[in-house]
Amino acid sequence: MIKALKRLAGKSAKPELVDCVRDEYGLMQVVDTATTRSLYFNTLVEQSRQFLHAPMTLGFEYQQSLFDRILAFAQDHAVSNTPKICMLGVGGGTLATHCHYALPAAPQTLVDIRESVFDLAHDYFGLPHTPLIQTKCQDAEAFVYEAAQNSDPAFDTVFDIWVVDLYDQHTMPDAFSEPGFLHQLAACVKPPGLVLFNLWCGNAKATAQVIEFWEQQGDFSVTSYPTVNTGNIVLAVQART
Repeated sequence: MIKALKRLAGKSAKPELVDCVRDEYGLMQVVDTATTRSLYFNTLVEQSRQFLHAPMTLGFEYQQSLFDRILAFAQDHAVSNTPKICMLGVGGGTLATHCHYALPAAPQTLVDIRESVFDLAHDYFGLPHTPLIQTKCQDAEAFVYEAAQNSDPAFDTVFDIWVVDLYDQHTMPDAFSEPGFLHQLAACVKPPGLVLFNLWCGNAKATAQVIEFWEQQGDFSVTSYPTVNTGNIVLAVQART
């Protein structure tokens, strides 16, 4: 893959393989250039990007849009800017890190099926080690189904904000755009709770299914925030009070 990156970026970029981990789901690679550090899942598609000389600048347009929606919700709805946040899909953990420094008292739960993702996020992308950021190595579908059964506020699976950014090395797995999963997720959201999706126009079927599902739910308002350059759509779904 390093050879392919060199061909795409040109000789001046000189990508360097920093670390390489293989698990039951495939290969994960951390690659540096002169200005960036990126995480790849065995393809040329970047899962995460960090600017080495500006680490607190989000690497992708859709991440900035997600971050803006989270901050707006915290300002409008959460007491003392401490919304409970759950992120399904972690990558390099850069969005979680930004949320931690912007909302330092807000507890976060990060869910990913790959244990090594958390190790790479901590070791190479600056994800803080703190009791306020809990990591759970679990299938996101199973986590949501369990949370839907434990909607009592006493349980630690009740969240004000859900962020769904679930992609493998190719696209969003089909399960996460199916009505069964989405119905369970809807059951987890209590007013004025917010669900944010990173959707990609390149996966037109899944994107359409997710949007159509939420538009049919009368208890939720739905707003789309298309990115300008990348074909991503941030979908904001908020439970009506």
